[in-house]
Amino acid sequence: MSRSPSKLLTLGLLIVLVFGAATAPAWSGPRGRPGGSRGGSSIVRLLRLLNSDEPAVRASAERRLAGLGDKALPALMKVLHGQDLGLVRAAQAALQKIAGKPGEPVSGVTLSALAVGSPRKGDVVTLWISLRNASKRSVYVLPFGWELVARPPGAKGPAFEADEDVLPERPLYARKGKPFGREVKPGESFSVLMDADPSDPAATPAKVVAHLRFYSGKRAPDHDEEELNAEAWELEQVELAAAPIGITYTPEPDAPANDYEKRLRRWMKALTLIGREGGEGGDGDAMDETDRLMLETRPDFAALRRALRVGDSDQRWRVYLLACMLQRTELTEDLVDFAMRWGPRTEPTGPMHVFVQALPRKERLPLFYRLALLRRGIGYASSVLALDYDSYYWPEDLAWVTRILLLESMDTLSYGERKFVAWQMFANPDPAIHNPKRALEIAKQLVEEMPRSKAAALALAMMQGKRDEVRRIAGTIDDAMEFNNIAWKLATAWRPEARDKKLGLELAQKAVDTLPADDDFLAGCMDTLACAQATAGDFKAAAKTMQEAWDAGAQESSKPIFAYRTLRFTGIAQTDPKLRAGSPTGIAGTAARDMLLAKLKSAKDEHMRRAASDLLRDSFPDDAAVLKALEAAKDAPKPAREDD
Repeated sequence: MSRSPSKLLTLGLLIVLVFGAATAPAWSGPRGRPGGSRGGSSIVRLLRLLNSDEPAVRASAERRLAGLGDKALPALMKVLHGQDLGLVRAAQAALQKIAGKPGEPVSGVTLSALAVGSPRKGDVVTLWISLRNASKRSVYVLPFGWELVARPPGAKGPAFEADEDVLPERPLYARKGKPFGREVKPGESFSVLMDADPSDPAATPAKVVAHLRFYSGKRAPDHDEEELNAEAWELEQVELAAAPIGITYTPEPDAPANDYEKRLRRWMKALTLIGREGGEGGDGDAMDETDRLMLETRPDFAALRRALRVGDSDQRWRVYLLACMLQRTELTEDLVDFAMRWGPRTEPTGPMHVFVQALPRKERLPLFYRLALLRRGIGYASSVLALDYDSYYWPEDLAWVTRILLLESMDTLSYGERKFVAWQMFANPDPAIHNPKRALEIAKQLVEEMPRSKAAALALAMMQGKRDEVRRIAGTIDDAMEFNNIAWKLATAWRPEARDKKLGLELAQKAVDTLPADDDFLAGCMDTLACAQATAGDFKAAAKTMQEAWDAGAQESSKPIFAYRTLRFTGIAQTDPKLRAGSPTGIAGTAARDMLLAKLKSAKDEHMRRAASDLLRDSFPDDAAVLKALEAAKDAPKPAREDD
């Protein structure tokens, strides 16, 4: 049977999940989003009381919150878009205490729903849904593959299309001792914000019933196939219905559709696989011609905002992909809002990685951190938000990625993620994550799990201050990638006790010298060498090596990082050392500024232009010539891509 693009994406992410088994910036909500963009003063005061150190004050605040019930929903949703991270966390905790009237239980699990805000007629309905496990056994809920629809009470016929081919015929596997999906223990509940597709788009009943479909796991103890360190699980489909809830509609009429919006609505229904060749959201083939035209047409932001709120989920997902690929910062708040409302149906952050390239570099990881924080507790994989976390070099970036990973329980992180977190706790200068005692505990556990891993043993020896042992272990290595991996660890060590600049340079150079000129990993190893040179203070050599790494053939996914490092190292090399400390990027002075301006104007590669733009904006925020050049570059036509 034919499958929609988002369902294919859902299934793909589902299988990947199973087998793979601080201050954030203010992002105000978009116009027309239920709940507005700012929290009311009364709910803010209540949240501060909920965070009080006094038990009696907290208990009183808990009673006040319980008395408000679902009336607190709109105000709490506003707080989620605020700039106070402590209040955001408190709002999340408060929201988890709010639930509607449950429907009939299915295997002991019930669903309740509450409407959030007042949609316009024709818009999707946003619901706060809660799952509660009233059974006597744990339920393991997969965090992907959810579908939510709103139907009039008593509506006949199936709530969902048949999807028999989603469930695999044979068991799947998860690591032994690890929950399969999100474990909901007896008596526990959790809630998420989701848009509900209307079963009849033309109908706007005053009351609806929320129907939810998701996938749960159960152990398959009788399965006779053994897997190393894995357990067999079977998937089962679960469908729940909540008790009826009332919907209030906003009388504000829709604006008349202009030509762009009419074309957009027709395009939404096509459901081709939009995406650049081999890019996020695509199938590896060239884009459909209508997709290309939508990307090349100057967008109408009001129309795009409305489109994110109408149609079924497949159509809205398609608009989300388009908006991400347009890379217009005017849509930042709308895309964040969509990602919050998407629920666990699929991960919305793959396309978001395409979008954030348009943001100033210092805003990208804080944005992902905020998304991870807002969606915490629904089985959301923080590692998805921290894609390519090993490739970050600057300590502030590494600190943000560490914060993202630490939102999850350490037990749910993979071996590689725990190795990364442990090293950052030891080597990163950010006091918010520096925890050498905890880092040492994790490092010992990693060595016990992988006693033959030289990288793990070397990290443990470094944390214990055994420098002779570190060099002894390094002397036993004879593999280029191990040279590279350990050199990278030392190159990104920013605390003095974690540094061994000489050893880092030696191992990085050995990795480059060991690989042949046509090796696919050579560019990555040269990147490590450049970072080791920069850590040692030789930015001139680092810039030269980064340019050679770029010329050696950087992979498409590495080009943004390679371009940024190449220009930053070059700019720092041209900056008076006395001025470096006064710049957030280490770049200052006329020579470095003029180099970046020339690169912004002449570079044919879009990654180089974007890196130049980021560095100019961050390094020279008040320079009139820079501001003029950035404004001109914003509206300049992009050079044709090689595959056009």
